[in-house]
Amino acid sequence: MRTFAQTVGADLPSLAAQARAVHTGGVDLVRITARTLVIAGDQDPLAARPGVLADAIPDARLVLVAGDHGIVGSSPGFRTAVADFLRD
Repeated sequence: MRTFAQTVGADLPSLAAQARAVHTGGVDLVRITARTLVIAGDQDPLAARPGVLADAIPDARLVLVAGDHGIVGSSPGFRTAVADFLRD
């Protein structure tokens, strides 16, 4: 993970701070009331089971787009999914 972060020029101190601040307890996903879009790449090893997350959030919409974790955010499928979700 560190090698990848360095390769893409990520802010390593910020990533380390975020990792230290991660919740150790569970999050009650059933309590989420906001419209929720779960997007994952169909080849993303960091999002191996996005359906489990989407199923745990009431009325969440799941969209799988082509790609892995590093490319999904810049893919046309990602942009289309976000635009469609916001339009609805």
